[in-house]
Amino acid sequence: MANTAVTASLGFVFVIIVTRFYTDEDVGLANAIINAIGLISVFSVLGLDSLMVRYLPKTEKPMDMINFSFSITTIISLIVAGIFVLGIHTWSPRLN
Repeated sequence: MANTAVTASLGFVFVIIVTRFYTDEDVGLANAIINAIGLISVFSVLGLDSLMVRYLPKTEKPMDMINFSFSITTIISLIVAGIFVLGIHTWSPRLN
């Protein structure tokens, strides 16, 4: 809980400092890029984090499950990021 409070506070101070030195347009575009990256990462995980917590202690070959999760997450993130980059003209031409 303390980690969340400190991170939120430092993020708030960071935004105050950044808005003093950069234009509104630059701050908005940077925020949009950061949020797009976060959205891609959420889609790429596919719930495998919860799957690992639940089934990893019960599996006979934990390294196989870990390697599979890393591999599939990497492949899906590359696909989702590629779709995002290819469609950037459609859903957010300003980020181009």
